Amino acid sequence: MRFFKITLFTVLMVHGVLLQDLSAATLTGVVTDDAGVAIPSATVWVTQNRIVNTLQTDASGKFSMANIDVAMTEVVAYEKGYALGGATALVVGDANVEIKLAVGDLLTLKVIDKQSNPVPGAIIRSMLVSGSFLVSVEDLVPHGLPAIRSDDQGILVIPNLPKEGYIQLVLGHPQFADSSVSYLPVDLEQRNILLLEGKRVGGRVTFEDKGVPGARVSIFKVGPQGQKEFAEVLTDSEGFYHAQVHPDRYSVAAQHEDYASPQPVLLEVPPKGEADPASLAMESPRLIEGSVLYPDKKPCGGARVLFRKEGTIYVDTFTNNEGAFSLRVPGGVGAIGILPPRGFFNPQLEDIKVDLGEARNVAMSPIQLEALPVITGVIQDQDGEAPGPVMVTAMNLPVRYSVLTDELGNLTFPLDFMPYVKKLHLRLEHGKRFQRLDLELPVQNPKPFSEKLKPFEPDLAPRPAVPGRNNLGGLVGEPAPELRGTEWLNSEPVQLESLKGKVVVLLFWAGFDDDMGPVVIHELLSLHKLFADVDDVAFIGIHDASSGADEIRGYIDGYGIPFPILRDEDLQTTFSIYNIVFIPQVVVLDKQGKVRYYQVNDRLLTCIKGLRRE
Repeated sequence: MRFFKITLFTVLMVHGVLLQDLSAATLTGVVTDDAGVAIPSATVWVTQNRIVNTLQTDASGKFSMANIDVAMTEVVAYEKGYALGGATALVVGDANVEIKLAVGDLLTLKVIDKQSNPVPGAIIRSMLVSGSFLVSVEDLVPHGLPAIRSDDQGILVIPNLPKEGYIQLVLGHPQFADSSVSYLPVDLEQRNILLLEGKRVGGRVTFEDKGVPGARVSIFKVGPQGQKEFAEVLTDSEGFYHAQVHPDRYSVAAQHEDYASPQPVLLEVPPKGEADPASLAMESPRLIEGSVLYPDKKPCGGARVLFRKEGTIYVDTFTNNEGAFSLRVPGGVGAIGILPPRGFFNPQLEDIKVDLGEARNVAMSPIQLEALPVITGVIQDQDGEAPGPVMVTAMNLPVRYSVLTDELGNLTFPLDFMPYVKKLHLRLEHGKRFQRLDLELPVQNPKPFSEKLKPFEPDLAPRPAVPGRNNLGGLVGEPAPELRGTEWLNSEPVQLESLKGKVVVLLFWAGFDDDMGPVVIHELLSLHKLFADVDDVAFIGIHDASSGADEIRGYIDGYGIPFPILRDEDLQTTFSIYNIVFIPQVVVLDKQGKVRYYQVNDRLLTCIKGLRRE
């Protein structure tokens, strides 16, 4: 069972560098120690679609695997006395990975139940190491990875982990529901992990009343935010599967390369009593074949291709190195979705409807991608003069994204992906004055523009707390509590008292947050650059305590953060004082050192300018 879905449409990884070459399909690599000395006879596991291949490094530390598929690929290297190393990425064509193994460290857990009794026999199903690579422990143990179980006292010792790293892991047990545990720092401190009793659920996957072995059964939790995968298991030789889950409402789906997936079935797991079996009958497949091409008509390998019916994804694959795809789908009406590699988009901007009718095989016309547009323009202030840097923000993308113009107001705004909207809503805001303009441009073929900013009335009123988010209402209008931490990075120690007379922007964050963290950090980097020529605005980051100083330095270097960063105390003292539960969180202090804003979504620049004028 695996909870971690790594979807990196790139071949650049921490702990390993995968280099693209579409001319062939061979994975090669080298395993060395931290000094670059080759490690011979190291074990290397390469996993694609839960199929494990075991390799050994030669005398020069090198390994090779031919006939590699275009697929999400997990590469894990193991040698006694070293920490595990690896890389996880989408591999397209030839790939080369360099893995360095450092000296290993231990993480000690005590697995307990809700009465605090020790739980013996708990195992690790999978773990994500330092946010860099996935180790599908349950799949690798039969191929030589040492198995680990909690002992009679519930103690589970995990060796071979990077010093000052952190892991996310999934623990499993025959009598307890699988438990996902996030961001455990690797250290000598023992940590308690709670397992809750689960209910055994199961069923059978069949085709024409015969069991289907090796089918992938995914169990999704159904909630107000949609479906989220809870677990994945494989059927046995007779097509049966089972799992331990919490009482809840689930959706169960099955996939197998030889059959078409049926409609997912609903699984109700009651608090009392047993759940009914959730069985699925695979269908005779219809075949849809097609290809995806780059704008120059060369084959596009690594494009993600989905088949949906009524919003449910039945098949999810990638184009091969020749740009071709093949989907085994059920009959009826469905739709093909194309998610191109970075820098390109499908000009249709919508899923492609497919009505299979009585056809067993459907050949689609090639789908030719286009390069993502680059939005350009010139922005002037309200008097028609050069405005200095202007912040330009895309307001109607799923994730807001901002860039700065140059001093003359010249804008170059490359899109990272093609949004499913016909017009892009841009907000152009002056860096120092209350002037801005909201502008709509066509997403496809946008023309260069020239616009003047206009005065606007700033929204500087306090906003109420949002349910389910941080509530700092009790601090607003009060002197900001002093920051407390173990060490300062990027700076000598800073006291808020010494920053009176400045507007101070505090960022509570963690480098391992790859959801909204990067978006907010990049916004603050733009604002830091925007106010680089003034002396009344300061930026400070407070990183949570679960990461070591070296790890935080890595995050700082990766983002290129120039402002001071404080590592919180081990008990998360500063986070607690500021009532920070969810990250990232921005807090803005006025020039008197009082907390003024924490609900700053879509108006952070405006709030800073307002406080500068007071």
